[in-house]
Amino acid sequence: MTQKILFAIPSLDRRGPDRVFFELIKNLDQTKYQFCRAIQENDGYYLEHI
Repeated sequence: MTQKILFAIPSLDRRGPDRVFFELIKNLDQTKYQFCRAIQENDGYYLEHI
């Protein structure tokens, strides 16, 4: 059974918290977790890379 996790963040631009969020999601085990993202702004550098 996979755990469901919701991540909410205003944007995924090139700021510090945005990069931390990106690195966190990128490195979590996707076989154990099902991710859902709530992002207020529909653009940004890291959004294209998720």
